[in-house]
Amino acid sequence: MNYTVVGDRLVFRTQHSTETGRRANGHPVAFEVDQVDEFLHTGWSVLVTGEAHSITLSELRMLDLFQTPDPWPQGERPLFLQLPLVKITGRRVHPA
Repeated sequence: MNYTVVGDRLVFRTQHSTETGRRANGHPVAFEVDQVDEFLHTGWSVLVTGEAHSITLSELRMLDLFQTPDPWPQGERPLFLQLPLVKITGRRVHPA
């Protein structure tokens, strides 16, 4: 899922018909991003948890075009959801 950080919130978009689109709005969610470098044996993981809410049309109009996540797969993704960056946890892994 493509995402971006705008101010104090994580923004991502999806379709209304997806599992995320049907269940996330107004409910607690967890959003995790990981990176692994097998060659260097390093990596990191970040987890953001909180209540997701759809972005209103007026809020969406205030975002710069470069602030909106651009999905890689084809297809419409008209539902923009936001997750406040309040509860963030994570860890970094590196060789001993």
